[in-house]
Amino acid sequence: MNSMRSRLSLLGCLWVAAWVAASCAGGGAPADAGTDAGVDAGQDADGAADGDASPDSGPDGGRDAGRDAGPDGETDAGADPGPCRGMPGTYRDQRFSIDGEERAYYLYVPAGYDCAVPAALLVDLHGTAGDYPEEAYGLSDALATADRRGFILLRPRSRSSLEGGQRVYRWDQNRGDPERNRRFILALVSELKTRYNLDPGRLYLMGFSSGTNQTAVLMADPESPFVGYGFVGGGSWTVSSVPRTSARAALVTGFRDYMWAYHDNLVNLLAAASFPAEQIWVRETDAGHELYGWMYPEIWDFLDGGLRPDPGALRAGWTTEDVGTTEPLLAFTTLADGSLLAAGGHAGLWRRDPDGRWSPVEVTGQPAFPRRAWTSLCLTGDGFGLLVGGGAAAVSLDGGARWTQRPVIPEIGEPMMGYSHLNGVACAAARLVGTAYWSGAATEDRGQTFTDVSFMASYGMRAQGAAIQRASWGTWMAAGYWAYLARSTDGATFAPASFSPIADWLYDVAPAARGVWAAVGDGGGIWRSADDGRSFSRVSGGSGAELYAAAFDASGERGLAVGRAGAAWLSEDGGKSWRDCRAGVDRFLGAVAWLPDGTALVGGEGGMALRFDPAGCGTGKDVLASDPPSDAAGTSRRAPPARMLFDGPAALLR
Repeated sequence: MNSMRSRLSLLGCLWVAAWVAASCAGGGAPADAGTDAGVDAGQDADGAADGDASPDSGPDGGRDAGRDAGPDGETDAGADPGPCRGMPGTYRDQRFSIDGEERAYYLYVPAGYDCAVPAALLVDLHGTAGDYPEEAYGLSDALATADRRGFILLRPRSRSSLEGGQRVYRWDQNRGDPERNRRFILALVSELKTRYNLDPGRLYLMGFSSGTNQTAVLMADPESPFVGYGFVGGGSWTVSSVPRTSARAALVTGFRDYMWAYHDNLVNLLAAASFPAEQIWVRETDAGHELYGWMYPEIWDFLDGGLRPDPGALRAGWTTEDVGTTEPLLAFTTLADGSLLAAGGHAGLWRRDPDGRWSPVEVTGQPAFPRRAWTSLCLTGDGFGLLVGGGAAAVSLDGGARWTQRPVIPEIGEPMMGYSHLNGVACAAARLVGTAYWSGAATEDRGQTFTDVSFMASYGMRAQGAAIQRASWGTWMAAGYWAYLARSTDGATFAPASFSPIADWLYDVAPAARGVWAAVGDGGGIWRSADDGRSFSRVSGGSGAELYAAAFDASGERGLAVGRAGAAWLSEDGGKSWRDCRAGVDRFLGAVAWLPDGTALVGGEGGMALRFDPAGCGTGKDVLASDPPSDAAGTSRRAPPARMLFDGPAALLR
């Protein structure tokens, strides 16, 4: 990938500091500045990649619903058969004219559609670069949910502009786009009603990344026909208020997502509008910027029926501790006296004494950004501590006893976001290293100055950092997106590890016995290294809940990996095999620390602190063999997906 494309790729998801400061302080967004120059609202610069605009066949193997034919069931001029003329099928690259522009959209009508029965509609907003951006994110999962739940899926294409010779689609890409897109979406739904029997009480709108703000624009419209709204990986940045209505709202943004501040802004707007609690569902996760397949059925079930997943109940081997908060616990670190610090998802901090008593810890001073989630913390051997998350940071100079907010940690090297959006930090005797979105930072003078750590991936771009750890024997490992694992012996230069990923996100990496590491991430994936992080082999995973955190005890033999929906996997052989010890509750688990008595402390959603006793998990069933022969270690040669690079608010680049 050439340097120009690398730069464009990096810029695709970025925010300027002025925007972040304004929005995170609760103020309004800056003017929707930009230019319409070079805008092609209908299609990408190079045309369709396959040389034509013919859509796929319908899911029932029926007729080819071509672009000329459209979804009307007629190819020649003739009498209008009425509002039931729409046919089931898959219709790609369909065209619609409005405001003097030709716009485009994707439409899927399940094979079971019957015009005699009013159908539900989900309008799904996405943006990215490349051909057919409306098909870039989670399409197969959206289609599967449409088939199971029986709704029509509509994916409009946003407007676009050229960035360095490449066409980029976002919902706020040009001056005035949110309003133009509002009219486009409303007109498109109205036109669809002339062809399909749509149930006016089951019209829903959702968006991912830049699509979330466009969804908020429609939510703020008192004339909106939608009765439910979904927001994934973002929230609101051009909307200052929303009216109280009977609509439901489902919000899902991970605490390690760089869009979390905009999610939080939307939460505050809903609170200001006095939305009843039963109309709002905030699904907390410890993920990065991502749209996962499980989100479609969960969001749909809430929007369409007010249904939430069964909360479940704790299984054998799991007990609770009372922290005294409902704030999610995202990270642990152990202090010299044996007490433990727990970092919270809304800027809280707690101490657990060795006898198990919990108490809040005050973080004094003015925060750089309010309510940012603390996602990681550590202390150096000389007593300097750093607490980070979402661009905010706090320091301790006395071994973790007292903490004070500090200004943002600057980006060293090429500016991207205006500050280091650190997700993870790790400490040595005097050196502290943090990994961030597209950047990294290190200090050896207790935070007085920072130097650059690049975290360059094998595909020629800086990674989006999720976590970093240092082993007692001196090796450092970092994990993140896209499919990123990297090793260092000095905490300064990181080299990508060799492994065959099944995951876009690697969320944590944990040292075990000397020279042994385990990494965890998407799909319940677990990888093991026996050569001190140089290469990893897959141990398990590929179809389970995302794993967010892992840790081994002092022996390096017993390890626990935890994640979404109470997922928990136990190893008692240094990570060679793992067995299912799930907690039984449908809450995310995001932090692990082993205690001297051989139990593990696990933190997670809703201020949950759990004690896990391995003896209560049982044996035999669900043991997964280590290192499947078909997944021997090898350097990944997959190209990074274009979609990872061009989402997020376009206005943040201005």
